[in-house]
Amino acid sequence: MTNPENNPNYFRLLIIVIGGFLITLSFLSFIRMVTSTTDENQWVTLPAKLYLTKDITGNLPDTSKPEKSNYIPVNGAKTGSLIITINKTEVQDSNRLAQIINSFQDSTLLTIGFLNNTLPVRYHKFCVRKKDLPNDFFIQLKSAIPIVGVANGGGSDRAGMKAGDYLFSINGKTFDDGFDADRYLRDNKSEDVLHYKVLRNNHIVSLNVELAKIGVSFNYLFIFLECLAFYSLGLFIGLRRPAIMPARLISLTFILMAFVVYNGIEGRFFLDKDLLTRMQFITLSVCIAIGLPMLNRHTLYFPKERTDLLQKQWIWIVPFVLCGIYFIVSNVFYLFIMNPNNFSYYYYFFILIAVLVLLFRIAVNIIYRKTNTKEQSKSTAF
Repeated sequence: MTNPENNPNYFRLLIIVIGGFLITLSFLSFIRMVTSTTDENQWVTLPAKLYLTKDITGNLPDTSKPEKSNYIPVNGAKTGSLIITINKTEVQDSNRLAQIINSFQDSTLLTIGFLNNTLPVRYHKFCVRKKDLPNDFFIQLKSAIPIVGVANGGGSDRAGMKAGDYLFSINGKTFDDGFDADRYLRDNKSEDVLHYKVLRNNHIVSLNVELAKIGVSFNYLFIFLECLAFYSLGLFIGLRRPAIMPARLISLTFILMAFVVYNGIEGRFFLDKDLLTRMQFITLSVCIAIGLPMLNRHTLYFPKERTDLLQKQWIWIVPFVLCGIYFIVSNVFYLFIMNPNNFSYYYYFFILIAVLVLLFRIAVNIIYRKTNTKEQSKSTAF
């Protein structure tokens, strides 16, 4: 194979192909995002199914005994809250909740843990005597989507939707989770009017919601333009200095990490698994698996070239191994396991790998700090 240092045009061709592909994929993603439809509200996937049908007034729980789980002590709960625990026992269905409550005497002080149904969604606890609980104070929801926020003046707001409502159906269609409902919205056009049924204070309310296009928010546009700047800088360096190893590393690193930064913010389509989304995810995992080790390796050249460390191949092979594990695990997880209840684990796993690569680089610097010259020690990045 021809060495790029002897024939730099090979590297020029390489980064043009890679950069062109990544920029094209980013533009397709950007266009899809800003032209997709929305009902202009915020939802969460249903975290529990036991819906509180009545306001309950109680007492603040004892906060003198620390617990592992963080909660906010309150003196009661409002209609629409979601029951999570009774006396620290997690309850997931109405039969289990009734069984637990009936096992206590009327004078027993119960500690009820619940989630509120508006932003910010938080875990609360309060205490109440069993005898003070109202009759039929809960029902079990089969499928519903909590609407935790409504944009002022948006389509949902104009239709009369309120934060705290629970979406039951759209045009008679029910959904397993919020991602499924959002996917259905995107199959419709802006200015289409959809018929919603929501649960509000124990009553079913019908609403006609006019969809709108998302458009381009300032934050989203800023990140996209910032990534284009990284693409441009990476291509500029690579095309101008293709025969210099540090320049090649910086060029490819900028191009690959630009794609990572941009596609890392787009979560709305994450679970679609259509052709474009699959291409995005696989490309994203490739960019991370190659870009992070290259980012680590280029620090061996800047701010001063570490010739002693460059001779030790394991220093740059270990990050590639770590990111290779990330590539395999993340793709298997995405293609076969990921669902609305566990997709956040993907982000945690990515952060874990990124931190391990960073810690490895810091450890190498500490181990070989004695081999640094005084000038290198002062200029070492970390």
